[in-house]
Amino acid sequence: MRKFICALFFSLFASLALIAQTTADVDESNSVAESLLNQKPNGALEKATKAKTTAENLNYPKGKAKALALMGVANYKIDAYEKAKILITEAISLSAQIADTSTLSFSQYWLANIELNRGQYGKALDLYQSCLQLATSSNDKKNIARCLDGKGSIYESLNEDSKALEFYNQSLQTAKDVNFKEWYGTVIFEIANLDYKQGKLDEALKKYDEAVKLSEETHNLNNKASCLQQMASVYYDKKDTRQAMKFAQQAMDLFQQTGSSSSYSHCRLLMSYIMLGERDYSLAADLATISFNEGKTSGEIELQKSAAEVLYYAYLY
Repeated sequence: MRKFICALFFSLFASLALIAQTTADVDESNSVAESLLNQKPNGALEKATKAKTTAENLNYPKGKAKALALMGVANYKIDAYEKAKILITEAISLSAQIADTSTLSFSQYWLANIELNRGQYGKALDLYQSCLQLATSSNDKKNIARCLDGKGSIYESLNEDSKALEFYNQSLQTAKDVNFKEWYGTVIFEIANLDYKQGKLDEALKKYDEAVKLSEETHNLNNKASCLQQMASVYYDKKDTRQAMKFAQQAMDLFQQTGSSSSYSHCRLLMSYIMLGERDYSLAADLATISFNEGKTSGEIELQKSAAEVLYYAYLY
């Protein structure tokens, strides 16, 4: 009898705890998850997953849609692209059903990023354009800024740099219109990449440094790491291997912290190139071998090709 009463008590306690949860709690959990995406993607995934469960229990589809989208983005940040695509596609379907334009445009933006990452430029551009139209219809400046940046990435990939710069500047200005500070560093990083691509190394370094500081202010570790990696590449091109090594190591530390294994592998590969420049052929080969094997596991052909190139020169000498 005592066991039955205890079981009944705990069942009642669990029910009361569920009742105590509200849609506001779901929104708060989603907000926290979103803030963790660029610092601790795994933490964001855990928080968003709990928000999804609570939203389902409360029959709160808007909260569930946003949680699904955030779960997808968190998976994207840790290179689980297929899982990310499934979750984000589900978020798109649900947010479309309930006419939640904010989550719908946010989700389309991230699905576009996945397609861009796969080299599917036509699909990505269609999604960025759809996202932009949705965000514009509701004057959602944050998502407008994201989608403008996305369109800029497409044009940069197609080597239409002047068009890309036009979209990046529009994205930055839109973000400034609503004080979307988290976005400043991201766009300035993109603009710095254009300078680097055009051989304006000193200009690129200045912009990367600015983007690093902005990323630190908003705790965007992913963007900070990407900037540091590019700064290492610039110094490598300038034949300043000491500086290149310093920034590459800092970037690797941050990529390891955020769980971005693909970015970490590419940064390790950059370090192997730097070691070639330092004539430390043994270490260069060791680093390149690890990246090559990781490329085979993940199916990243370009990573394998670049690693094989390092191995060729390392063994040549």
